[in-house]
Order: sequence, then structure tokens, then C-alpha cells
Amino acid sequence: MDEYIKQMLQQIRCKKAHLMIEQEIRGHIEEQIEENLKYGMTQEEAEKLAVRDMGDPIENGILLDKIHKPQKAWDVILLAAIVSGIGQLCAAWNCNERISV
Repeated sequence: MDEYIKQMLQQIRCKKAHLMIEQEIRGHIEEQIEENLKYGMTQEEAEKLAVRDMGDPIENGILLDKIHKPQKAWDVILLAAIVSGIGQLCAAWNCNERISV
């Protein structure tokens, strides 16, 4: 189960979503293990089948990556653009010569 989750999370770029996704997937697998145990499987058999039933970890990770895209820090980008713009205006107007300290 741990290896499955690790492989899946490696496909997801949004690191902030990893813990939530890991908990969700782990919960689903554990629920399925419990169901499998009710049918008389050993713990090992129940876990293997539960993990197999989840599907390919790479494909699932890629699909989850499309849902949980990393968000750009627009506030930081905007602030950097404003500071850069002010710097360019100062350079164009020779602000350095006009400012007295």
C-alpha cells in the first residue's frame, strides 16, 4: 500500500495536496482491505487485492495531478511586477538624481 501511494503521489505536482490525497487513498484501501478480510482472505491477500483494485498508481496520479494543479502565487507575481515597474519608471525619470537623502 505504501509503495502504491508513493508512486501515485510522485505524479502530483501540488505538494500541498499530498497529505490530503494520501489520507483519502489510504482510507479507501483500508476500507477495501476490511471488506476483503470479511471474505476470509489473509491480511496480505486482502491488501494485495485492495491495492490492485485501485488501478495503476501512475495513471491515477496523473489524473489527480490534473485536478490538483499547483496554484501560482498571484499576489507575489503582482507585487514583483509592481516593484519592477516602479524601478523602471525611476530609471526612466532619473529618480536617483532627484531623491535627496
